[in-house]
Amino acid sequence: MYGPAAVSDAPLKPGRIVAGRYRIEQQIGEGGMGSVYLVRHVRTDEMLAPRVLHADVLKDATAV
Repeated sequence: MYGPAAVSDAPLKPGRIVAGRYRIEQQIGEGGMGSVYLVRHVRTDEMLAPRVLHADVLKDATAV
């Protein structure tokens, strides 16, 4: 999982499954462009930290 994983203007809740395979564990950071979450792959148990961009950031091709 590289690059922006999703687009959201609302925090993702712990326990939510994203893309059918990543369980949100917790939000670990937030900034002007988006948020970073600690997620766990539901099959492999691998821990990852994807960036979730705010919807308005997607309008700026340079930012994306």
